[in-house]
Amino acid sequence: MYVSLEDRINAHILVCFIALVIMRLIQKKTGKRYSAQRIADELNRLGYSLEEENLYLFDYRSEAADELSEAFGTDFTRKRCTLESIKKVSAAAKTRSLC
Repeated sequence: MYVSLEDRINAHILVCFIALVIMRLIQKKTGKRYSAQRIADELNRLGYSLEEENLYLFDYRSEAADELSEAFGTDFTRKRCTLESIKKVSAAAKTRSLC
């Protein structure tokens, strides 16, 4: 990323630092069993497909994803969810602490 103004450079460095801190907290929460790259890959693979109106199918699962799910109390193993239940889980996850 190309930035030239000092305040934008500082903002970019701050964002990078916060991302690093969050990644380290995730690694700590999972017992440092996975590299930062593996965690990022697993989180990027997590997703869902719209199966029918208001019913979503979570279509990726792995040992690491299950462990991340367990560490943060978010159940990625539930195969089918409504949009309402996904929003509830997301809201609950936002209120939990990483530490």
